[in-house]
Formats: sequence, C-alpha cells, structure tokens
Amino acid sequence: MTRMSDHVSCEDLLEFACDGPNSRRTRGPRNGEQSDEVRIMLKVLHEQSTPESCVAALNVTNWDVLAAIKLERLQGLLKRENNFVGLEDCKVMLSQCGGDVVKAAALLRNTEDTAAV
Repeated sequence: MTRMSDHVSCEDLLEFACDGPNSRRTRGPRNGEQSDEVRIMLKVLHEQSTPESCVAALNVTNWDVLAAIKLERLQGLLKRENNFVGLEDCKVMLSQCGGDVVKAAALLRNTEDTAAV
C-alpha cells in the first residue's frame, strides 16, 4: 500500500514543469534540499534516495530532474550489489547508453569485473 504523500500525479509534474519565473516555488540549486526538484525526486524514488544524494545528482546533471532521477536509479542498482561507482562515471555511462539505466548498470558491472582481474 502506498501513502498518498508518495504519489506524484501528472498534474503535479505539469504544474512543476509549467511554473513561470514569478511563481512562489522553491526551484533551483539555491534552495538545495528544500527545492521542488528534490521533492519531486524523493516522491519518484521513494526510499531509494536521500535529499543529500538527490542534490548531488542534481548538481552533476546541472539540475536536470529526469537525468538526476536516472542517475539515482543507476546508483541504487549498483549499491544493492555493493558496487560503488562515482556519479560522474555513472553520468558518462548513462550518456553512452542513451539513458538506459539497466544497460548502463550492466556495462558498469562488466567494467568493474574486468578491472578486478
């Protein structure tokens, strides 16, 4: 069962995307962990992330929320296997894989396996 606070509706995302510059929102890096971007990421990622790691991913992706979510998902997949890869390396691999998180994780695993030999 999901809590209503974890729900992100299409309306939430559209409101977030269509906000004008004069709106009273907390967008962007100056608001850090209190920003709308972090709030949206935490709702999408649920328990897979923390506000601090969301900010780190957003900083690496120049505050591109979709790219940061994919980056956090990739990090989450790798961490579950005790495979720790830096955000920059993950970003490069995601770019090479066209944003495919599963493919990027597989390639990073293979890279780590080869490096261990």
